Amino acid sequence: MLIMLVHTTTVFAAPLVLGLSTKHPLSEPQVGELLISELRCAACHNRKDASQAQERQAPDLSDVGSRVSPDFLRRFIASPSNSHSGTTMPDMLAAETADERNKIAEAITLFLIAQSPGKFQREAIREQEATAGKALFHSVGCVACHSPRDDNGKVISPGGEIELGHIPSKYSLSSLSDFLFQPLRVRPSGRMPDMKLTPVEAKAVASYLMMASAMESTSSSLPPIRNIAVSMRYPCSQGLLPNTMAFIALCFLV
Repeated sequence: MLIMLVHTTTVFAAPLVLGLSTKHPLSEPQVGELLISELRCAACHNRKDASQAQERQAPDLSDVGSRVSPDFLRRFIASPSNSHSGTTMPDMLAAETADERNKIAEAITLFLIAQSPGKFQREAIREQEATAGKALFHSVGCVACHSPRDDNGKVISPGGEIELGHIPSKYSLSSLSDFLFQPLRVRPSGRMPDMKLTPVEAKAVASYLMMASAMESTSSSLPPIRNIAVSMRYPCSQGLLPNTMAFIALCFLV
């Protein structure tokens, strides 16, 4: 009797570093040097020439609880590449069981929400602003890094570009507008350039992206996040953060 054992595994998208996904003139050592900087390897590892390395600054998380949806935040911490394809955020909880991974992710999410002075809130999107945003998206330079879209909001030429399908589940209209207006304020080493949009233009592009990307967003399979007033006592007292490496993930969160 023949018994066949089949091993299954989940494969997630590799980190996407602009310029390396297409033809480039860099040698392998140069690519490695770039990746060490882009992926913030020096946050955990020392180098002989560490003084010469130009490490990226971590994003500002002081108000992330009001900028990013709590549900997305939890899913992203639990499984970065599964929530945002191509992200450079490492999977710090890969060694944990699914149950522990979700518990740790929820605990960190609740901590971040508690530190934020504001509260995350959704707003309605106006079709007129989204229409204006569509024209701006395809004319001010966004399509240099992000795929153009057809009249139905569907990506026209996917492959190598930074995908935006996670946008509706991650941001509110106001938080995305603020990011597009001043992208380097919370991500000082981010690769998103300041397109010099006015606040009105930033909101228009945000409206278009929220509406156009909605069909690509993924819904959460996790249970609803617990009430923060009740939950903040749990992370330390009930051991939901047994692995201190989980906190290092906060240095990479985007």
